[in-house]
Amino acid sequence: MRSAQPPPSGTRSWSLKKVLVWTAIGMAGLLILSAIFGGEDSGSPTGDANTREAPVRSTAQPVRAAPPWSGASVSGTGQSVKEIPLVEGQLVCEATVSGNTIPHSTGPIDSHFSVWIKGESGSNLLVNDSGDGTWQGVVRVRDPGGYLVEVDAEQRASWKVSCRQPR
Repeated sequence: MRSAQPPPSGTRSWSLKKVLVWTAIGMAGLLILSAIFGGEDSGSPTGDANTREAPVRSTAQPVRAAPPWSGASVSGTGQSVKEIPLVEGQLVCEATVSGNTIPHSTGPIDSHFSVWIKGESGSNLLVNDSGDGTWQGVVRVRDPGGYLVEVDAEQRASWKVSCRQPR
């Protein structure tokens, strides 16, 4: 039985990987040459000018920039969940609530108010306070699309959440 010995000096050892890489390179070169020369008839007498295909003309239009996003908002009353479309990036979101009080014999008492913006990539707490007012915060959106605005407020309270790109 003979033991495996290295190839004699001056000879090359080709692995299957090297053969496949060089084969792919060669085929890519052939495709490039075919694209450059198009395999068209070189003027031989057997070709008929009436049977050739017409050249392909591009109808591509230049890409125009999308109009700037003007923002989005949702509104409601009391405790509810609404969908808001958001774009990717850092957004400034503002929440406003009014009428967020509980009637009491000594006078109205401020009630809890919270706003969450929730998506597949996570949740952002925008507001966690009580009473009426306007709050603002920055929300980071990783994936554009529909997000849920989850609001916890007094039943009679009216609220609005608006998001826009920073100026």
